[in-house]
Amino acid sequence: YGHRVAQWLRLKHKTNGMTMLFVNHHGPLSVNSGGTCGGVSTAHNLLKVMAKRGQEGDLLVLAGDFNANAASSTVQSLWHHLHHVYNS
Repeated sequence: YGHRVAQWLRLKHKTNGMTMLFVNHHGPLSVNSGGTCGGVSTAHNLLKVMAKRGQEGDLLVLAGDFNANAASSTVQSLWHHLHHVYNS
């Protein structure tokens, strides 16, 4: 399954000019492991992508199959930095 990355794009609303940074992440296996470096590192790397690619005023959306549940260190680490809206 190899190295897992995040795909991202910035979208700009044509009428009001607002922007959104959308980040999609497919998490590492095994489930809840966070990969070789662990869940905290995975969360940190996702936050780095958002900080590097986003701009002030952007709406941030992080989505994907994290291969992790709400109790994982990846998700728990992200919750300290992001406003949680939806989890299925």
